[in-house]
Amino acid sequence: MTSKPTTGEGTNQMTIKINVGVNKKIGLPDYGSAGGHCNIEIEADNSILDNAEDFLQRVRDAYEVARMSVEEELSHHRPSGNATQSRAEPQQQRQEYRQE
Repeated sequence: MTSKPTTGEGTNQMTIKINVGVNKKIGLPDYGSAGGHCNIEIEADNSILDNAEDFLQRVRDAYEVARMSVEEELSHHRPSGNATQSRAEPQQQRQEYRQE
């Protein structure tokens, strides 16, 4: 969090930057993976720090938006069907190869 002075109608007002980030990685079949991340930066009036609940609510709201964005992106990479079945297939193929 950083503060910087801004001017507004002839007075100096302090603002803060709130940065919220979410990173997530998921496993994919055949030892693959996909990752997503989202960072959100919000400028807010310094007075938001006077009320902890208001501040926390702004952070929660930003976090939820970032989390939903990452989940939506990763949903495009998730395999359809049961992931355990796709993991079992290569092992079954290796066993069949050894038997030959």
